[in-house]
Amino acid sequence: MMDIKVEKVNFRDMTEFYWYEDFFSSDEIEKIKETAKQFEFEDGKAGSVKAGSEVNHEVRSSRVKWMLLNDDSTWIYDKIALGIREANKECWDFDWDGKAETIQYTEYRASENGHYDWHQDCGDGYQSLRKMSAVVILNDDYEGGKLEIWNTDVDKLDQKSGSMVVFPSYMLHRVLPVTSGLRKSLVLWVGGTPYK
Repeated sequence: MMDIKVEKVNFRDMTEFYWYEDFFSSDEIEKIKETAKQFEFEDGKAGSVKAGSEVNHEVRSSRVKWMLLNDDSTWIYDKIALGIREANKECWDFDWDGKAETIQYTEYRASENGHYDWHQDCGDGYQSLRKMSAVVILNDDYEGGKLEIWNTDVDKLDQKSGSMVVFPSYMLHRVLPVTSGLRKSLVLWVGGTPYK
């Protein structure tokens, strides 16, 4: 007969998110926007690494900047990483080696039907190493544009300027169409080692 060892397991809810209100102050938000000015816009893309991501305005309509790590942006990376580390400890306990991708500064314009349909942040290629996604709201003077995460109530929260949400990159999410104004946000993905 086989000898089976039973251990107590600390279960985790792998479909929850972690919410911060006022994660960045209004002064910090202005500093982020000023730092973003040094980088160039490009059209937001969607799709897999293998198939090649492309501009498809039916799936995603946004403009993005890649905020490279430099003397002006290091503090932003550091602060978001601290928030992700706390969220991970409280919620999922993923094996994260501290690696992060480049921060994406994103704008969704009502005049361009700004939105991003249902998608996951992890996929094939380098995206398979993503474990957690963080979204920082940089303004709230727009209408529409709510972030939704499948089967959660994140859209019921006050998604005001300075708030940040962290969630597993495999969770489906979307940004609803912006109906008036311009929505600004940051996105950062972290991971490093494959899921085991």
